[in-house]
Amino acid sequence: MKKSITLLLVTLFFWSSTIYAQDTTCNAGFHITYQNGNTLQFTPITIGQVATLHYWDFGDGTYSYDVFPVHSFFNGSVFTVYHSIRTYNGGTITCNDSAFMTVQVQTSTVCNLAASFSPTQGNFNTVYFVNTTNPLHATDSVHWNFGDGQTSNNISPVHHYLNSGPYIVCLRVQQRDLGGVLTNCISEFCDTVFATNTCNLLANFFSYPDTASNIPYTYQFVNTTVGLHNSDSIRWTFGDGTSSNQVSPNHSYAQPGTYTVCLRVQQRDSLGTLYNCINDTCHTVTVLPQTCNLTANFYSYRDSIVANPFTYHFENTTVPLHSTDSIRWTFGDGTSSNLVSPNHIYAQPGTYTACLRVQQRDSMGVLSNCVSEICHIIYLAPVTNCTLTANFYSYQDSTAGTVNNYHFQNTTVPLHSTDSIRWTFGDGTASNQVNPNHVYTQPGTYTVCLRVQQRDSLGVLLNCVSEICHVVVVTPVITCTLVANFYAYQDSTSGTINTFHFVNTSAPLNAYDSVRWTFGDGTSSNQFNPNHTYAQAGTYTVCLRVQKRGPNGVGLTNCISEICHVVTVAYVCNLQANYSWHADSLNNRKIYFNNLTLPATSTATVLWNFGDGTTSPLWNPVHIYTQAGTYQVCLYVQLTPTCTSYFCRFITVLPTVNCQQQSNFTFTTSGTNSQLFNFTPLSVNNNAQYTWTFGDGTGSHSITSSHVYTQPGNYTACLTVYQNANCASTTCRPVQVMQQINCDSVQVSYNYYTDSLAPNKVYFHTVSNYSVIHETWTITNSNTGQVVTLNQYNPIHVFTDTGYYYVCLRATTSGGCIKEYCQYIYIAHVPATNVCNLQPYPNPGTNTISVNVLLGIPEMIHVYVYNSMNVLVRQKHQQGSSGNNIVTLPLYGIPPGMYTMKVIHGNSICYAQFVKL
Repeated sequence: MKKSITLLLVTLFFWSSTIYAQDTTCNAGFHITYQNGNTLQFTPITIGQVATLHYWDFGDGTYSYDVFPVHSFFNGSVFTVYHSIRTYNGGTITCNDSAFMTVQVQTSTVCNLAASFSPTQGNFNTVYFVNTTNPLHATDSVHWNFGDGQTSNNISPVHHYLNSGPYIVCLRVQQRDLGGVLTNCISEFCDTVFATNTCNLLANFFSYPDTASNIPYTYQFVNTTVGLHNSDSIRWTFGDGTSSNQVSPNHSYAQPGTYTVCLRVQQRDSLGTLYNCINDTCHTVTVLPQTCNLTANFYSYRDSIVANPFTYHFENTTVPLHSTDSIRWTFGDGTSSNLVSPNHIYAQPGTYTACLRVQQRDSMGVLSNCVSEICHIIYLAPVTNCTLTANFYSYQDSTAGTVNNYHFQNTTVPLHSTDSIRWTFGDGTASNQVNPNHVYTQPGTYTVCLRVQQRDSLGVLLNCVSEICHVVVVTPVITCTLVANFYAYQDSTSGTINTFHFVNTSAPLNAYDSVRWTFGDGTSSNQFNPNHTYAQAGTYTVCLRVQKRGPNGVGLTNCISEICHVVTVAYVCNLQANYSWHADSLNNRKIYFNNLTLPATSTATVLWNFGDGTTSPLWNPVHIYTQAGTYQVCLYVQLTPTCTSYFCRFITVLPTVNCQQQSNFTFTTSGTNSQLFNFTPLSVNNNAQYTWTFGDGTGSHSITSSHVYTQPGNYTACLTVYQNANCASTTCRPVQVMQQINCDSVQVSYNYYTDSLAPNKVYFHTVSNYSVIHETWTITNSNTGQVVTLNQYNPIHVFTDTGYYYVCLRATTSGGCIKEYCQYIYIAHVPATNVCNLQPYPNPGTNTISVNVLLGIPEMIHVYVYNSMNVLVRQKHQQGSSGNNIVTLPLYGIPPGMYTMKVIHGNSICYAQFVKL
């Protein structure tokens, strides 16, 4: 069968660069890949068997019989390539087909363009394509053919397939010259891409009484669904005839009782269409009768009968209030009182947050869980003189969308929110905002004045006024097309992991323009493309400010552009927990543990869990078990709050035995070789003779012995122990030897879900059909290229920036198999620093738990820790200062489990959860 394709048809299908015949089992169709402008790689669709003949006529007088020929064209730009295929079977022709294609090439050899791409599978038949063409310029012509009839001209597109299956995707890149005209430098690359549709949704939630709510019987429901996305459909039914579509709702029940609460989650695809990926779960919630009706309250006033004008009386109006109740006042200036209705003298005027906390006692005087707290703002105005000093500064707002937009920053001292403020901008306009922006309609010199007048606590204007004026020069508007930009990467040539190279990509930019970098650690640079070494790991905001100069670099202009990116300097954590152990020769229940953690450093803290309910913080502990048995012993090592490692293994504690039992033994299989067995007697006597027979014709006289069976099968292993003629015994046990694990059958992946209180906090969980011995996680920021490495089981990671991250799990399983699984995850939101969003660390915790509290003004910080039954188990009160405050609580003495942390400062109440190991 002879096939030819007209030039018109070739033109219509030119973007695919592939010619297909109708019969897929005998198909002379082929596709091409441009290696450079005039050199092409030809790949047939049908390769055929040994007795298959390929013939190529390249249209320039040359031909080839290769299966995958590479050919360079000269003396021309358009050629018709002919390909035929013929297969023989015993002298009979079983396949005979031919096809044509017209190709366009570049007549010169200066084109080094090599098109390529890499696909990444997402959910719901979505594929992320990354254009890896080299070299690739912003002006190049890019055309994608996704194999389903859809195309794109984006550089690195995201494509959603309607159906799962394999698709041939082709990328064609054609360079342009400096004038933007398409050249003959063309390269094309095709590959098969698989679109898959997965549903890994696992609905789940937990709930607890919301003690912060003033409505009785109010419960907080926390959605912990694995694989949950922001666009998913959510429906809660609370068992009382009501429902909700919120992610993690609060719900108030009308009365106590037992309710069945159900959560149903249905995923949407990338287009927002509901997809047949549904999962639901139900839990029983028991709403107990409310027994605590305590309501704290108070009012305050200046005590007029006391000479000191800053003396205030606080009247406790809590209902009900008993003489035995615990009372604590905090006055907002670092002092406190336990009186029922105290007087307090403030040292100076200001704004203070006064709080009253009342906790009831039972009939025996023991503090109960019935607690109530309330806070009010107290404002003390100056009494005698006026210290008000008005002041401000201004600058042109380069981030505003309009020209000649100036920002005015009020720096008046002292300045209160109730003060009267009046700005006059010198152009006949005014404002009462604290820090206004103002747009001048034309250039000129303007006198800007700020007038501030204070009010008392009742809002009445005082005779305390201050005013100041500054001259603002508005320069003529110039056309500024400057766009600041840069990217950063870790400098592998510097010899230190904390050195970054910053590449200035601002445009248009001259060598004499003003450049200033601030690296977020208090240092700066005026270099064009600087290197910078950070002293320690962390997250830094790096800003680049570029200002144009006049012709030949004379004089700075008003053309300014600035941009900031976040750079994460990773902390390298190579901590590897490990240990060995052996029993005492005289007492089998006395076990010596040897800590083999690397690196071994005195700054690390350790915690041993011996599997019998006891622990130890010693580096190399000795532990005596009360009885024989098998115990899982875990070693937890912490070097820093973000660098931890743990290692667990089962140990067997042997009992004391008599002569008849002395030959009893146990055996275990190696974690890396299923045909390697370790044999251990239940008792050890250095004066006895031990004889092992392994059932395959081999044996040993060692007390403990390791043996590798050469073939899988069923064997009988025996141990004979001889002390003397009156004390000897033999024990035999069947041994089943399994075939060594085929690593191709090992499957490793992971699931993840985000924290309901912190959407940038992600919990990872390993999934494998074999036991996992060790895990290493690498998290790569797709925007910055920064990599974080975690040597942890099922880690919890807090992301500092939004965007796509490439998360890889490298796992070592039983049998010594190493598997790697990677996927992209998307962080849609990172809470702002001024949002009440606490993240305890380390979480899970063993010895201590800490939290960072950001304060705008100095005030008391009250921290309360409740267990899952809402019982108060820890509390701490710490005077805070402006800025970051680290509050640390010890965890010794409280059992393992999940706990809720309540943090109160000023009028703010924040919650967080953590796990105690």
